[in-house]
Amino acid sequence: MTLARPRLPQEVGTPGPHAQHADHVAVSFAPHPERAGQMREVVGAHLRLWGCAELVAVAQLVTSELVTNAILHGAGGSVHFRLARTDAEPCIEVDDGSPGRPRVRNPGPDDESGRGMLLVDALAHRWGTSEDGTNTWCVLLLPMVDR
Repeated sequence: MTLARPRLPQEVGTPGPHAQHADHVAVSFAPHPERAGQMREVVGAHLRLWGCAELVAVAQLVTSELVTNAILHGAGGSVHFRLARTDAEPCIEVDDGSPGRPRVRNPGPDDESGRGMLLVDALAHRWGTSEDGTNTWCVLLLPMVDR
């Protein structure tokens, strides 16, 4: 079953390889391993700017897993990353051009990989893929604040 991706803010104009707006940031890049760390930094900076500092650690971990999957398993010469802020749901999207859908695995204690989507599944409020499988997204919830 494919869950519907939340409605996100519309792009303004034609974005370049790094488009930044008040409510979202979009970056396209070649699939190199150092990009995962760079996208973690982008996510941390924007969430702090948006007043969502309490989500930085979780969002950076989820970003690392999704971007690393795109780098390792994607098809094509580029990865497209987007972080968007809606009312109460920051959303992370990664498009890698591959129709292969990520899946939650149950790795053994000696397995060196296979935990990425298990982490995403545990940490995200919800996640899914586009119908064609090329885009994986997840939504994080802002914690409730006592008033």
